Amino acid sequence: MILAHESNAPVGTIKEIHTSYVILQEYELGNPVYSLIMPIELTPEWLERLGFKKGYCDEMEGYMRTFGGRVTFFLVKQPYTNGTFGFLSFIETNVGMGVNSICLNPPEYVHQLMNLVYDFTGEELESFGKPAGAAKET
Repeated sequence: MILAHESNAPVGTIKEIHTSYVILQEYELGNPVYSLIMPIELTPEWLERLGFKKGYCDEMEGYMRTFGGRVTFFLVKQPYTNGTFGFLSFIETNVGMGVNSICLNPPEYVHQLMNLVYDFTGEELESFGKPAGAAKET
């Protein structure tokens, strides 16, 4: 069951989990209604909204953010052969035993980056404002 963030009221039940989407079952007037929940693609605009700043590491341009002075995430935009882009991710930690660098499979979606940051730092990654070009709420 998924709960609303502030009220903790039930929103719905996850019925199916797929690689790139989730099917949510909700009820309206006692009848089941199904929704597709799609992940948010990680873009430079989203990285900036999540507090990452453009920078350089070993002559590579990317986006970086340090948490607690000990863990730095550096994401480098990489082109794929099909014409799309992804982010090669480097994580550097300094926990009293020198600097260790880890290179992982790149996060493709905002929630994957949020989970990764939480796993390494225990901090929740919050967004600031809307990405450039986001639709205005009416």
